[in-house]
Amino acid sequence: MAPTGASAAMIESIREDLQDNTSERAGLFKRATIFFDNFRDKYGNNVFIEIPIVLRKLLGSNDPGEGNFRPDAVLHAANLATLLKYLPRTRSDGTNLDPVVFFQATDTNFPMSFVSEFDDRVQFGSSRLLQESFSLALGIRTQYAIVQMMQNEVNPDFDPDSTLRQIFLVSEADDDDMNPDVKSIEGMQAVLGPEERTAQTLEIQKLFQKIRSTFKPADQATKPGFYVDFDKLEELFPWNQFYFDVVQYSRLRLAEINRSINAQGGVKSLVKSLKEAPEDPIKLSWNPDRPHIQPDDLLPPAENPAVEDPREHGPEYVPALPFEFFSLQ
Repeated sequence: MAPTGASAAMIESIREDLQDNTSERAGLFKRATIFFDNFRDKYGNNVFIEIPIVLRKLLGSNDPGEGNFRPDAVLHAANLATLLKYLPRTRSDGTNLDPVVFFQATDTNFPMSFVSEFDDRVQFGSSRLLQESFSLALGIRTQYAIVQMMQNEVNPDFDPDSTLRQIFLVSEADDDDMNPDVKSIEGMQAVLGPEERTAQTLEIQKLFQKIRSTFKPADQATKPGFYVDFDKLEELFPWNQFYFDVVQYSRLRLAEINRSINAQGGVKSLVKSLKEAPEDPIKLSWNPDRPHIQPDDLLPPAENPAVEDPREHGPEYVPALPFEFFSLQ
């Protein structure tokens, strides 16, 4: 939808165009998402594909080892497409998915549902975008806090500090205002040295305090709608900039995904390698021998005529993900 090298202003113009349901771009986007959903729905009902479940189903293990049979990169592309599909057009947009539900799921799953590991070798779904992923993770957590507070502020008993603590702190009861025990970004700690882990912790703490600085003093926070200075929050954390950051990160990550899949011989070669994986044949259809995964967790309802039902195929059937949809060109 956005050309390579698009500026923040152009991305914003495209975002506004997508809000107009009568525009050609909005129509194209809708048709593309319907096409994508027909395939994506076979991989579960959560917001993002849970890759460990798919790996267990396909290969019998969360960690089946390295090899061209690994589908991680394709699944990362699907999750990237889902991120862009559901990304609210505004903070209050609920036409696709409740913004709070979306950001809670994204905060929980990013970056590890988009990256196998952080490594200089871009293969089997790994990524070099360590700092870029950390920066976007902070942006996601910030927007999650903002939309949660926007939604809750109409409640008479709303406590913005409690909401922020639930999202940012390991324990809401943490009373150390200067050095609170903040939640780290999952999946990054293992590849960081002590100094890098400390630096990330300090950055999250500073972000926590920066958001708190927008809470109104007690003499002003007298009724619903007067607890948080949302104008100040928008000034500090512009929505348009966050939207642009997501698009820019997606471009970088998709380039890595393309390289990773091409190194595995392409999507068709990857599927062929999966079928030839020696440890466990691919069985994404009904399989009573795997009671730890229910078939309905991965398959759409059989009576849905709009979606091809894998149960009509043999045990070797693998539903294809329409990789062409993931292109941001």
